[in-house]
Amino acid sequence: MSRRSRDASRRRDTAAGSASEHLDRQTRASESSLTFTKRSYILGIVAAVLTVIGIFVPLLFKDGKPSSAVSANGNSGAVSVGDNNSVIVAPLPPTPQDAVVSTGDIGSESPDWIAPVPLESLGVPPAFPPSTEPGSDHCGDWYPWLDKLGAAPILGISYINVAAPAGAEVSITDAQVRVTKKYAAPMTIVQCLYGAGGHDADPATINLDAPNPDLVVQSKEGDVTLKAGRGQYKTAPGSYDIIAINPQGAVGYMYEYQLTLTYVVNAKSATTVSPVYRFYMRPEMTAVPTAYDFDQASQKWFPVPAISF
Repeated sequence: MSRRSRDASRRRDTAAGSASEHLDRQTRASESSLTFTKRSYILGIVAAVLTVIGIFVPLLFKDGKPSSAVSANGNSGAVSVGDNNSVIVAPLPPTPQDAVVSTGDIGSESPDWIAPVPLESLGVPPAFPPSTEPGSDHCGDWYPWLDKLGAAPILGISYINVAAPAGAEVSITDAQVRVTKKYAAPMTIVQCLYGAGGHDADPATINLDAPNPDLVVQSKEGDVTLKAGRGQYKTAPGSYDIIAINPQGAVGYMYEYQLTLTYVVNAKSATTVSPVYRFYMRPEMTAVPTAYDFDQASQKWFPVPAISF
């Protein structure tokens, strides 16, 4: 190889080495920049967290005194410092959500039902398990069938159940009664239960034929009309009360009605709406009326004394 060729070759090797070293310097610089960026990002997050803590802690202890904490439902509770600097949130005052105001009727306990059809139109009721006991309880097997017939519990009582929280009384301040149906109908008593119970309750009445029916409760303090601005039914803190409603109407008519109750706990109100109830206004009875049960063997209805009287 000539001297000129050797010099050219050395210049090419030198240039290639310089380019490689330059590329290595760029790669190291990029890695250093990335490492610096990651460290800056982490330090930024830590600084943000410390800033939030610095803002939040003074809010808990304004002027050296505990501030208030907010619960999930938006109510405030007192905050205090316990042992080991732990933060203690005191119980919040009761609200309507802490009370139980529910409605129901006597249907699940009624041995006798009034079917608004003649005896010959009753047809064949659903089958029920045979029993060695005379007059077995088979109302549970007949509930859907009785409902389809439009039957009503013979006593027609509906209930309001009130359970007050330990820290506050419950006041029912308004009761709206809406009559959804009224029609004349015959009365056939069907019996499917051979025993009955009862409840210790404050009696109440509703005149379903009134233009604007009122719910009137007979309490220990006297009659109370549950209407806004007129009267309230109060249940003491930690107590449980039952109101038993005996509707009134025109004899020989079937009614369907519904209740909307407004109640208050610690100046906060809530409402509850009842199912639609049925009530049949039967004539006054001076003797035990006849009811009918079904004999599955003969597939016939047979008479029995109505146990509700």
